[in-house]
Amino acid sequence: TTKPLNLRIVLDKARDKLLRHFQINANLYKDRSDELAALVHRTLSASNPSPAVQLSTRGHLDLIFMPSSIRRYGNSDAHHVDKAYLAEAILTMVMSPDDRDKMIDIFTYTFDASPTEAASNAS
Repeated sequence: TTKPLNLRIVLDKARDKLLRHFQINANLYKDRSDELAALVHRTLSASNPSPAVQLSTRGHLDLIFMPSSIRRYGNSDAHHVDKAYLAEAILTMVMSPDDRDKMIDIFTYTFDASPTEAASNAS
């Protein structure tokens, strides 16, 4: 797999985990990613304490739910990859520091381990 694909997978898995956790039916928001992101943001904001507090900014949720360059680059075969490969992509792929920080938060929430921990456990 490629690093862009791995990043896309992290975003997909984070989205799926958030939707499961808050019991949100994404099918009701087909082709309305902005509304789905807003609903998750409101739900996270109302949760006290939030189980995904590190993802509570709209920047994080927009990266998870909205079209982005990260999603575009990883649009093919985006589903069955070991999390160590996903972690390596976050740690090594060239991206803005802000996107890397968000991807680290998203990965940590999704896999209950930091990318550094996941990568070192695979060794």
